[in-house]
Amino acid sequence: ASADLPKLKPLDDKQYNERISGAVYGRIAGIVLGKPLEMGFDMNTVKSYLQGAEAYPLNDFVPAKSEGSGMTARNDCIFSTKGNISFVQPDDDVNYTLLALLLAERYGIDFTPENVGANWLDNIPYHWVWCASRQAYYHLVNSVEPRQIPTLLNPWRECIDGQIRSDLWGYISPANPRRAALGAYRDCSLSLVKNGIYGGMFT
Repeated sequence: ASADLPKLKPLDDKQYNERISGAVYGRIAGIVLGKPLEMGFDMNTVKSYLQGAEAYPLNDFVPAKSEGSGMTARNDCIFSTKGNISFVQPDDDVNYTLLALLLAERYGIDFTPENVGANWLDNIPYHWVWCASRQAYYHLVNSVEPRQIPTLLNPWRECIDGQIRSDLWGYISPANPRRAALGAYRDCSLSLVKNGIYGGMFT
């Protein structure tokens, strides 16, 4: 059992709405900002790319080209680069938040890992998920017994998927981190074990 929670002051509706808006907009801004650099770059390559585009240190969105380094952003990320942003590109980081919202609306907070799987199959195609989630999706389609899904042929079973997809449980559980952690636990249990789940609960 964890220690007692500190006394948390309730938020009024206006404060809660502002915090939720800030969380969602912040997540989306982070996705747009980071998407052009999701090309397997290490820290030195990111620095070289940005220096070559005269954009280091970064204080705006990422340029599409880095003349000095001879690199260009991936074609599918151009719409998330400086001067080319007119919409938020689909991304697993925001897809998971929306999936969790659909899950909560459909099943309530007492959903099961099986409900998580049904929600995925009903709402997203296979190639919109990655790592442990993609492996779980594969098993769902092939009717693998639910308790085997997290560990069967799943080398990603303790990866960061849970941290990426747990934010909504915090959004809908103000001043109640235990409820948020329980939502994350149930969500993550479909495809993850141990540190994969704990990371989601912590987030």
